[in-house]
Amino acid sequence: MGGSRVTPSGFAFVLIAAVAAGPAAAPAPAPAAVPPPAEAAAPTDVAAPTPAPTVAPAPAPVPATPPSTTPAPQRPAAPPPPRGARTPDHSLENHRRGLGDLVDGTIGSASRPLRFDWRKASYALSFMASNLAELNEFTSWRLGGQTRFIGDGFWVDLGLSWVFTGSTEASGQLARTPYRQWGRPSRMELDVDVALPLAEGIVTAWPSIFPAAELVLSANVGVRYLYYPGALSGAGFLGTLRGLVSAQLTDRELAHLDGHRPPGMAVDPARFGVLVGLNTDVYFANGVFFYPRVLAAVPINATTHLKLWWELTLGLGYAF
Repeated sequence: MGGSRVTPSGFAFVLIAAVAAGPAAAPAPAPAAVPPPAEAAAPTDVAAPTPAPTVAPAPAPVPATPPSTTPAPQRPAAPPPPRGARTPDHSLENHRRGLGDLVDGTIGSASRPLRFDWRKASYALSFMASNLAELNEFTSWRLGGQTRFIGDGFWVDLGLSWVFTGSTEASGQLARTPYRQWGRPSRMELDVDVALPLAEGIVTAWPSIFPAAELVLSANVGVRYLYYPGALSGAGFLGTLRGLVSAQLTDRELAHLDGHRPPGMAVDPARFGVLVGLNTDVYFANGVFFYPRVLAAVPINATTHLKLWWELTLGLGYAF
């Protein structure tokens, strides 16, 4: 027969070799690790050593920067103005005024001064002359002075004047009759007036040689006290004091004035009166001012027989 053949002798050889070899030996286990002997515990009464502090190294010094030797850039010089050009003049720069200021100065305001600031003045002195129209046949003229104390938006006038009372042709004709007309003989008058400005503004004077001025229109109210020198002679201290504070003249005063009155006059017994009106002050830049004034008597004192009358005053003064 063709092919491989296994002989009995070969088979027996293989079997004997296998029995002789026996089972494969297993790998021996590794020996167990023996832990190292434990160290003895440190005694509890000994403190742990403190680590030494770590000192940071000092920073290395930085060398100073040497100053720059580069020159600063120079601004180029302005080119010269062209020949024939005009150089601007700034000498009047501080005196220039804006359009708003010019408009305010032209229109004016009752609450703000314009040309002459009379509100900044402390006081003013003036002389005045007046004509009293007491609606009778006698003439009366006043000459005197005033001191004006200026406040914030108002002023107070204290005036002292003397009134000259005289006769006229009509009063002389009246004296030939048994009739008499109420009036006041020559006397001294003390005035206390308060003025409140209503409007003000810049005005142009005529003729043109006078500069522009500030015009102030104000309302006036005042009290006038009448004193007749010598009328209380012989009244004593208390009698004189009572007479001076009385609203009307005493019998002693009326008897004294009966010999000093103009012919044809009956003496009005009122001692004081109240006047109201309008005052127009015209101030120039240097502080000089003048004023026309119109006052009308208000018959508040019931003892007077001179009811509604008026006076015209012209004054000239200077504000400090």
